[in-house]
Order: sequence, then C-alpha cells, then structure tokens
Amino acid sequence: MHFAAADYDTLVFDCDGVILDSNRIKSAAFRTVAAPFGAEASTRFLDFHHRHGGISRNEKFAHFLDAIVAVAPADRERLLGGLLRDYAAICARELLACPLIPGVAALLASIPPHVAAHVVTGGAQSEVRAVFAARGLDRHFASILGSPTSKRDNMRLLAGAGALRGRGLYFGDAELDMHLAEEFGLEFVFVHGASDWPDGRARCPHLQIADFTELELREASAGTAAMEDGST
Repeated sequence: MHFAAADYDTLVFDCDGVILDSNRIKSAAFRTVAAPFGAEASTRFLDFHHRHGGISRNEKFAHFLDAIVAVAPADRERLLGGLLRDYAAICARELLACPLIPGVAALLASIPPHVAAHVVTGGAQSEVRAVFAARGLDRHFASILGSPTSKRDNMRLLAGAGALRGRGLYFGDAELDMHLAEEFGLEFVFVHGASDWPDGRARCPHLQIADFTELELREASAGTAAMEDGST
C-alpha cells in the first residue's frame, strides 16, 4: 500500500497502539492496581477499559470506584488518588522502554516540514510529553495533547486554532478515534495490530493496517491519491 505524508496537510496520531506498543502494558497496569479489590472487580474493570479505548485514566478509575466496586463517598477521593498514583508510577517506568509500533519511526521521519503532525491521546499529557521528549519523538509533532482534557475537546482545540487545515488523516486504534476522525472531517486509518478494540476489524469501515510496515512510503506525486489500497 503506497503512502505519502506529503499528500496531506495534517496528520493526527493516537499514542498507545499507534506510536507506542503500550496497550498491553497499560492493561497490565490497570489489572495490577485493581487487583486488591478482587478478581471479579479487576476482570470487569479490564473489560470496561478495553471497550472504552481513548478515554482518560481518570474517567476509567472513576467508573471503577463508582460503578464496579461502589466505594463509600467518604473514601472515594483517597482511593482515586492512590489508584492514579500507582498506575502513573508503572506507566512512567514502562513507557520509556516499550517498543514502537513497527514502521512508525520510518513514517514519522518521512513527514515533510509543511505537514503538521499532532498527537491526541487519552493518556496523561504531562506523562506522554515527558516520554516523547526522553525518546526523541517530540520533534516530529507540532503538538502533543492528552488528558485530563478529553480527546474530543483536544480535537476541538486544534480545530478552533485552525490546526486541522486542508486534507487530514487520523491514525487510531480505538472506536473513539474513528468517530473523532469522522466528526472532524479527517480520513481514518485503523491500526489494529496492537489494538484493544475487541471487534474493531469487523466494525471499522475504513482502511485498516496491522502496523506501518504495510505502508510503502514514497514522496508526493501530483495528481495521485495519497494511498493506493491493496488489502486491509
């Protein structure tokens, strides 16, 4: 499948499962911090996490405490703070060393200066920025946006600032990513190889790739489509 970043004006990337091969790390971290509440609660929480890709850890842990384990209101903020701290400690350590999604480094290196690339993630903004800076990934992006602001609100910020200009493409691995691409008028590519979206391959009507090694990178060619589909 041929792809030229130069044929676009704007590129939007999710982080986990699209740039970093980190979905399994984060799932394991969620399971670890939920384990003290019991096996059933932990399993239900993991199911919720997998079915709600793209929302923030704050929202996920709030749902866990309110709807799954139903903690007393007097204990909620203390427990929420502890869960968030424990989860963040695991992520801060593991994300520095986790692999990149295959082929993404070459794709990022192929983005020409006139194309604006952005990260819009459900991960903690400060954490993702620190990891990207430490790994030398931040240089590829005009902005790196994450929680506590939601993905939808961060897309609104980009749109309001005129940053979603011209022809745009969104690389994502979650149902929310697909809906946001459609909502904001961007083409969408479902990167499914490391995705937690349980039935994504059956439900996503857009172009699908396992990872970026399926893209044959090339320079822009006038009058040609940016991607020439082979198979999904």
